[in-house]
Amino acid sequence: MDQTDMNFTFENLTQRDMSLPESLSMDTTKSDNQVNFLDIDLTSPMQHTPPTVGATIKAINNILEKRHHILTLTKELLRKVYQFFVGEKEKNKPWALQNPIKTLVKATGIKPTTLRRYVHTDASDDAVQDVVKAVHKAAVQKTVKKNQKLDDFDKGVMRRTSYDLHKKSQSVTMPNLQQVLKKKDIDVSISTVSRTVRLLGFRFYKNASSRRFVSEREDIVLMRMTYLRKIRKFRQQGRDIVYLDETWLNTNHVVKGDWLDVPSTSMSVFEPHCKGTHRKVPSGKGTRLIILDVGSSHQGLIPGCGLIFESKTNSSDYHDEMNKEHFTEWFRDTLLPKLPPRSVIIMDNAPYHSHLDPDSRVPNTSSNKSEISAWLEKSIVQYDKKMKKAELLDLVKQHKPLPRYIIDELASANGHEILRTPPYHCELNPIEMVWSYLKGYVARHNSSCKKKDIIKLFEEAKSHIDAERWAKFETHVEREFEEKLRKNQRRRR
Repeated sequence: MDQTDMNFTFENLTQRDMSLPESLSMDTTKSDNQVNFLDIDLTSPMQHTPPTVGATIKAINNILEKRHHILTLTKELLRKVYQFFVGEKEKNKPWALQNPIKTLVKATGIKPTTLRRYVHTDASDDAVQDVVKAVHKAAVQKTVKKNQKLDDFDKGVMRRTSYDLHKKSQSVTMPNLQQVLKKKDIDVSISTVSRTVRLLGFRFYKNASSRRFVSEREDIVLMRMTYLRKIRKFRQQGRDIVYLDETWLNTNHVVKGDWLDVPSTSMSVFEPHCKGTHRKVPSGKGTRLIILDVGSSHQGLIPGCGLIFESKTNSSDYHDEMNKEHFTEWFRDTLLPKLPPRSVIIMDNAPYHSHLDPDSRVPNTSSNKSEISAWLEKSIVQYDKKMKKAELLDLVKQHKPLPRYIIDELASANGHEILRTPPYHCELNPIEMVWSYLKGYVARHNSSCKKKDIIKLFEEAKSHIDAERWAKFETHVEREFEEKLRKNQRRRR
């Protein structure tokens, strides 16, 4: 306890203030060092009502002067004084009707937060409180992976909403963005909005008036401009452009509600909620299916390229289900043989889409000096053996070759080219709207919630995505593409 919390002034106390009731009298024949303050009886009834407990204050100050036993004696004395005030309040003494803690604060001058730590009615409570605090601290410090509340489509809506607010000269704040998203049926908390906005590559900045606002990271803007220029060039060349993506589908995926026949006249609690039959949906989301497919404006969804398999983990991110081995095998053996010559394959930057060729890997901070030196020698880079690890890594950075991806090399060997969308720009891929259509079809027709029936419904829905329907989705994306290109050109000016 800090002694500065216990500074008291006695000059203004009158003789009446310092008078003691019989219950608080002490044997003054003992020296100060011999007085045992724990022998004071604070529970016996008072013979008269003093305005303050001056002697108790003086006793506490005397204890504070003895630093070697300050904590134990002070805590015991505070407990007894507190119990005394509680007893006086229970006896309806006029001067003690207020909160005992407040009375104790007035009597001692100690802060309420300090007093509350030492006035437990049972000294054993201290040990209990220590255990509770330790458990609580461990629970707070435990890191818990947050569930993904928004899918890629919702994140794309959030990005476009931010752009629209900027276009209307409205400030992009978290409460403002949250309200606009609610109108678009995306009802999430402000913390989720803030976390997702940061994940999408937006950052807070201050303008000239020191007002904070949200703006997009420059590196993501650069990647988007590069992508838009390249895809425009491919379209002008008349190249076939195919779009590749993954999604998920739960077996219990149904529409959110149904119209039911609810009785309006009966007041019986035993009356069923609806007179007719209605769809019964199992609890939970059911089995999750991972889906991989590809399509183009010339064919719609390309026949024979789809892949569906059951999820084996509880991960909230469906991307965790796919690995580079499975994707590479599907890409090489299933997709490439069915593509038109000189196709451009559009995909996102998922890790299994961009795994490096082993010869393209370079040392990093986790590599030891011998591994870094071996790479420098293999790359014919001169270095001094006395160099520190940081200096060697700087040489690696200066001579690092361009990354070579296995998927890109497979495509190039078959006459195709890979183009990756910028991070967090799923709206530039028309297959996202295809996923929305297919999932909606399954939700409307799902009556059994069984895996085999869901797969059958999904394949049935895919038959509707012909070249004509796909072209409508792609036209929408092209309008979005042209709008982004105009925006980037205005930004350059």
